[in-house]
Amino acid sequence: MNVNITEFKAKCTGLIREVSSKHKSIVITKRGRVVAVVSEPPRRSGGRNPLYGKLNGTALKISEDFESDLDVKDWEATV
Repeated sequence: MNVNITEFKAKCTGLIREVSSKHKSIVITKRGRVVAVVSEPPRRSGGRNPLYGKLNGTALKISEDFESDLDVKDWEATV
C-alpha cells in the first residue's frame, strides 16, 4: 500500500494497526518519492528470545569453601 506522508501523519495509528493485522507493508512517499517503508518486525521461530541460553556453560564454578571478603555494604548497587 502506498501512502503520502501527509496522509500517514494524519492516520498513523490506524495505518500501523493495519500493518499488524493484515501483515502487509506501507510505503510512505513524499512528492512521489519513497521516503520510508513500515512493516512488521520479523517473526521469531519458536517464540523464544534468540539470546536465551547463549551463556549456558560459560560461568565459572565456585567452590563450596569460597568465602567472600566483601560485605553487602561494599556493593554500590545495594547502597
